Amino acid sequence: MVGKLRKSNYRIENLGDIVRDEPSRIEKIFSDMDQLWEEFELPPGQIENLGDQNWNEILLEAGDYARVIFHNDDLIGYWFFVPINQDIYRMGREGENINAIINADDIPLTLKPGFYRFYFVDFVIKKSHHIVCHDLVWNEIEKTLEIMAKKGVYIWKIIAHASTKQAINIARKLNFEIGKPHKHHLMFDKGEVVPWRVVELNFARDFAQAVSSKRAKLIKKYLDAVQADPIISVIRKLECESIEFKTFDGKFEGILRAVAAMASTEGGVCVIGISDEDREVVGINLEKFRNSIDNFTLALCNSIHDKIDGLIPNQMKVHSYLFEGKWIVLVEVAPAAVSIDGSSFFRLGPSTRRLR
Repeated sequence: MVGKLRKSNYRIENLGDIVRDEPSRIEKIFSDMDQLWEEFELPPGQIENLGDQNWNEILLEAGDYARVIFHNDDLIGYWFFVPINQDIYRMGREGENINAIINADDIPLTLKPGFYRFYFVDFVIKKSHHIVCHDLVWNEIEKTLEIMAKKGVYIWKIIAHASTKQAINIARKLNFEIGKPHKHHLMFDKGEVVPWRVVELNFARDFAQAVSSKRAKLIKKYLDAVQADPIISVIRKLECESIEFKTFDGKFEGILRAVAAMASTEGGVCVIGISDEDREVVGINLEKFRNSIDNFTLALCNSIHDKIDGLIPNQMKVHSYLFEGKWIVLVEVAPAAVSIDGSSFFRLGPSTRRLR
């Protein structure tokens, strides 16, 4: 049958466009999407246990993250991936049933420029159409990445829950790391009932290795943009004499000491909004600054120039980034002889010390 299928008879549509322009089609599309799962044999009770009852509502709100695949007028596949916050991502990585807890309010409908974690909720294609759809799907994914990149929106990490042995093999070919067993969902593997598997992809690091030369040029542009961004390169490095990760506790004192110490050593970068223990992006609480990152950076710059003696404006640069929906600020400082209230500070390995 596969040999008789023509690529020209296939098309991929943005579900969000259908919701907006042809809402009368939605009920049948949702019904056909449910029927696709009947082709995949799951252990008894698993369909009811998926926790997907609220996803139709989410799809109506966030349809731009979904694509549906048609052969002529028959729906033969779909995929759906959404940005999620750090806490939900962590639960998914541990194998929790996050499908049952995510609601439409957890998914931003518009993404500001920045870096995000994504959850690949579903990727389903009828078995008889797998081979023919391969290039079609790849091209659509590449186009989606390119559109996102032009808007300054980048995928940082992707997590998925593989529900079949074939899905696990596909994930492995794309350099996903095969992680923990799912705590709630089961599948068949050679007649045995086994858990689904959590799969995870560090997009900027691992995906490049899985890209064929045929697609490398387009994907390389995307990956270069991700890897060239200062915040990505900084996060990848261990804390050392030239880099320090700081959380903001409502006061600037610790940040000022770190900046002064770097200037007194060999210069460096202070990253505000990332934990120095596990490199988790915690962001910056902006309530004291009227929820404005511009107000925060202005207050920070004023504090640095008021408190750090000997540092002139052209020896420092401040950048702000939206990373996974949270603000990060980088303070770059050049080597300079500086002090705070007569005290000098210096860097010793990853720590800041007062010169006595």
